[in-house]
Amino acid sequence: MKKRLGFLVFLVILCLTMPNLTVGSDTGFVASQIYGWSDDFNDGILDGWTVDGWNSTELPATQEDANITAEDYTMRVYGEETSRAYHTSNVAYGNWSFDVDCAATEYNHFYIAFVSALPTDINSPPAEYGIMVVTGVFGSWDNDFIFYQRNVGSFSIVPVSVYDSADVSGWHHIHITRSLDGNFTVAFNGTIQMEFVLGTFSSSDVFSFYSMPGPAIDNIIVTPAEELVPTTTTTTTTTNGDGEPPDMTILLIAGGGVLVVVILLIVIKRKG
Repeated sequence: MKKRLGFLVFLVILCLTMPNLTVGSDTGFVASQIYGWSDDFNDGILDGWTVDGWNSTELPATQEDANITAEDYTMRVYGEETSRAYHTSNVAYGNWSFDVDCAATEYNHFYIAFVSALPTDINSPPAEYGIMVVTGVFGSWDNDFIFYQRNVGSFSIVPVSVYDSADVSGWHHIHITRSLDGNFTVAFNGTIQMEFVLGTFSSSDVFSFYSMPGPAIDNIIVTPAEELVPTTTTTTTTTNGDGEPPDMTILLIAGGGVLVVVILLIVIKRKG
């Protein structure tokens, strides 16, 4: 009888310790950050940006070293040729907000491509939506902000809307909104100056800024349309006292152990 009781005690201890043997390291779930981003360049570096440059005086353009830095805590172009910086950005519907210093350049214009395919070749521009800032006379424009569409491989732009500003020089704040049905609104310094519907491009790879020396961009904030932001569903669960839900595997093992003990007790009682 003593042997049976000793064996029974052993089984009870085993049932209580087995759950601890099955616990491994916890694996946390990390949601992918696939949407908004921002940069105010206050660290003085171009973290997360890819830079390149070219000389487009004659076509085909030739590759040059980029001369674009955040040394003055904005992203500004220096040197003599065109420089470009682009940042991963897959927001094609939502909000784009930024400040631009519209300094004059040799050819009186520069670009902010807020929806763009990934650049592949300096002589084959990517498809993009953007704002071309014209700081003087350039072609048929003079001191204008032009919302444009560029088709892949084309050096020419397709003007969509033009804001003829009395003064393009200095810093300006631009805020662009695009709803899921393709409605664009573009505000300059807090006042909406452009409204239209456009649905050609429905995806984006990067946000680009490119110019000859002088202009700068700062305080970039990119956020997706609210409808595209994943929502979190709240559910009520029983926890184990540490804020964690109970491990069902452990409960099943412990329950199975208790069942074994109960059966053994019945057998011992009958035989006793």
